[in-house]
Amino acid sequence: MDGRWPMYLAGGLLGGLLGCTTPQTRAPGDAQTANALTKVTKPVPTTQVAAAAPAKKPSPNMYVTMGAVAEQVAEDGERSQAEREAARQQARQSYQKALDLDAKYAPAYVALGESYAMTGERERCAAMFKKAQTLAPKDSNIPLKQGACLARAKDWDAAIECFTRAAQMDPDNKQAQKFLGLTLTRAGRYDEGFAALTKCMPEAEARYNLAKMLRHNQQAGAAEQQVRLALMADPTFQPAQMLLAEFHADADTGIRAAGYNETAADAPAETARPRLAPVTLGSN
Repeated sequence: MDGRWPMYLAGGLLGGLLGCTTPQTRAPGDAQTANALTKVTKPVPTTQVAAAAPAKKPSPNMYVTMGAVAEQVAEDGERSQAEREAARQQARQSYQKALDLDAKYAPAYVALGESYAMTGERERCAAMFKKAQTLAPKDSNIPLKQGACLARAKDWDAAIECFTRAAQMDPDNKQAQKFLGLTLTRAGRYDEGFAALTKCMPEAEARYNLAKMLRHNQQAGAAEQQVRLALMADPTFQPAQMLLAEFHADADTGIRAAGYNETAADAPAETARPRLAPVTLGSN
């Protein structure tokens, strides 16, 4: 799920998923397109888009790219509702123009599916992804992006099914494996999630991500245990060091809130910060 998942996690699942991943985590989708979209802060007038377009025959990809720009405007919370709706309509018109040029252009169906997911039109979304997968049955990015849409809607079981299919279609797709692991942990299936994460990242990073998700799921004790195990696996892993410092700060704040006024010189170390009991991971 630190960036948004394709128009999800782009929510981070992921942010979305989830807002609970390592700083390197990005949402599934085309990296260059994502980088370009993050720079968009104002809608691009149609006349400017047309003027900037290369002087060559329009292609389906060009229309999908133009639609993605409009889609970003439609997701801008600082815009008026009318502006957002107009941008969404413009995006879908662009995707349709891509299909008018090539009715078998799978990325246009994927883009439409993501657009419908944004507005909660789940049946239309599913239909577009199904059409795309029929046209490109070996493309693992299609179930990957569909899973991102489902995860953003917190339909964990359906998202896990999509991510699993993407990982099976392309075992070397680390992004699919990563989002599968993150979604499993978000759904409380910690052992399965950790196993999936270790297939695409070092143990320290996997345990760190698991700790973040446990903390998000209000399991602070198990989360701190995992971050300590992450540092045992790699004492130099800075994200885990920083997270452990946050746990210490939270513990100190809790002690003060409880009215604990004993000085550090008088307080035994075990009292100032209780030792954690072993925690065994298991599905919720």
